[in-house]
Amino acid sequence: MNVVPWSVALVPLGLAASRWAATRLGPEVPPRAAWLAGVPAFLPAWLVAFVSLLGDAGSAAGLPRTAFLGASAAAILGVVASDWLHAREERRGAGSRPLVCWLLGAASLGPAWLVALSLAARLGR
Repeated sequence: MNVVPWSVALVPLGLAASRWAATRLGPEVPPRAAWLAGVPAFLPAWLVAFVSLLGDAGSAAGLPRTAFLGASAAAILGVVASDWLHAREERRGAGSRPLVCWLLGAASLGPAWLVALSLAARLGR
């Protein structure tokens, strides 16, 4: 099964669901809540690509295990970097904007999704 089309198809669905959740929070949403609502935007698409890398991750060495670890590290680094950017946005003098906070959250797993997707495509999953 080729995982790339399935993962790509989940991106607009995840973004729409995440944006819907952010708008349901109301107009006076706290910045952290808007950021948190954006974080799972790429999660379904990333999970499909990430789980496809688990096929041969049980081996002690080799490309599949390295790919699995690389996709995990990209996700962690993306969320940490997004959180840092969100904290910087919160410290702005004019106050933080909910749309910007949501976009920062939504972008947190985007690079990790691209890494996992490219590794899954490279491994032919």
